[in-house]
Amino acid sequence: MKQYFNPAAFVTRHDGTYGDSARDVMYGPPSFNTDAALMKNWAIMERYQVQLRFEFFNAFNHVVMGTPDMTPTDSTFGQINGGQGSDAANPRVGQAALKFTF
Repeated sequence: MKQYFNPAAFVTRHDGTYGDSARDVMYGPPSFNTDAALMKNWAIMERYQVQLRFEFFNAFNHVVMGTPDMTPTDSTFGQINGGQGSDAANPRVGQAALKFTF
């Protein structure tokens, strides 16, 4: 994985001293997620109803990356090593439902 930022710009501070970079100076890539639903209702003889529903989670299948490794002593310092939990943490998921109300 390529570096998300230049790790050579940071060094580990010495014990008993303060660092010169601000706290929480780095942020990970932005996340974007869209959920969508389509529904259609039908009335049958004024007393019964039928609803057909389709729901999609992460409808545009946008990849949600994790945050970079922020421990200066790690060999992967500055790298993003997967998504939130895993590379396939938030795949597109769809479901359908048919509801009959009486």
